Order: sequence, then structure tokens, then C-alpha cells
Amino acid sequence: PKLEAAVMDALQRWRFNPLPPGAPQENQTGTITFTFRLE
Repeated sequence: PKLEAAVMDALQRWRFNPLPPGAPQENQTGTITFTFRLE
């Protein structure tokens, strides 16, 4: 649960720029992988 909370916190801080006005506005999806190293 703590790692999941850290990921959600990081994702909520990300901001994406919109496509330029002349570009076709299409729905986009992606996969984001978070790698954790526990010490």
C-alpha cells in the first residue's frame, strides 16, 4: 500500500502538454512502469 501511494502521488504531480492546434486530436494511451529498489 505504501508503494502504491507513492506511485499515485507521483502521477498526480505529472502534467502533460496538449497537442499543437494543427495536430489531429486523438485519444492516446500509454503504459508507465515504476521501478522500486528497497534498501
